Amino acid sequence: MQKKSLKNQLLLMLTFLVSFAGIAQLPNPAIVGYWENWNGNNFVKLKDIDSRYNVIQISFATKNSGRDYDLQFTPPGSYTEASFKSEMAILQAEGKKILISIGGQNDHVMLDSENEKDIFVSSVNEMVDYWGFDGVDIDLEGESLSYSDINIDAPGDIKQQYMISGLQEILANHQYKHGKKLLLTMAPETFYVIGALSSPGAGAYRGAYLPMIEALRNDIDMLNVQLY
Repeated sequence: MQKKSLKNQLLLMLTFLVSFAGIAQLPNPAIVGYWENWNGNNFVKLKDIDSRYNVIQISFATKNSGRDYDLQFTPPGSYTEASFKSEMAILQAEGKKILISIGGQNDHVMLDSENEKDIFVSSVNEMVDYWGFDGVDIDLEGESLSYSDINIDAPGDIKQQYMISGLQEILANHQYKHGKKLLLTMAPETFYVIGALSSPGAGAYRGAYLPMIEALRNDIDMLNVQLY
């Protein structure tokens, strides 16, 4: 077998290094925790989080002016923007990743039109840039997954198509603007994944995550299926 020349080997190595520089990396092993902001002043300061957590999901992004497709993040309680950003920066300097989680039980997201999809994309990109998040976590629940035609290979519901293309645009925009990958994680409840194996009468939303997982399989950095 003919060996590659040293020049070719160096070119391959440089290509690998350039490609690698554009990939966001989760810590290994990753110890993931969800930090909540929905209970007034009853929360743990970022600076007081157990040091063993190295992937911190800020939960959750909220609706802007009640619109379920226009998202924002506001620090809870007595936190100021400056203090929140400062504590984030300290954790990130230690190699920890901080993501903004989208969805949850109370902050449903539904994209009903091309215009809503565009607003969703711009609001998430702006939120990530403003706060300096390392990625987004998709934790859609309940009404966020009320799709009428759940098809893994070819999603039949236009609202799910908007969600998939919207997430792809968010990732592409970040890569283009910053030259690096935006981390993408997902935390579907069990029913939204293996619920696809249940009978048709078992309820709505079963397997609703599967088309998104399939379409974004090359972009997902971590998938945590909840055990309830």
